[in-house]
Amino acid sequence: PAPPAPGAPAPPAPPAPQPESSEQPSSAEPPPEPEYTPVSKDPRYAKYFKMVQVGIPPAALHAKMRMAGLDPIYLDNPDQPAPPLSSASAPETDSAEESYDSD
Repeated sequence: PAPPAPGAPAPPAPPAPQPESSEQPSSAEPPPEPEYTPVSKDPRYAKYFKMVQVGIPPAALHAKMRMAGLDPIYLDNPDQPAPPLSSASAPETDSAEESYDSD
């Protein structure tokens, strides 16, 4: 090829190779699933979140949740981890009755 004429613009340089980006495209890998069940997906709380979705005010559900042995504070934070299953719903034994003497 002939050298460019004096005063003519220089030919464009080939693009420099781009270094591999450490960021993965969002379509390549889905975000990792949380290692916990969000409270909104917990079967104990799911029906209350459904009630909120259909228009029932959360404040109206607080007493109902307490009667069911659930903490209504979770209704305000649907993405936080669900509380662990507890034996709070199981009847507790009273140790005073077991050690009662009938003298």
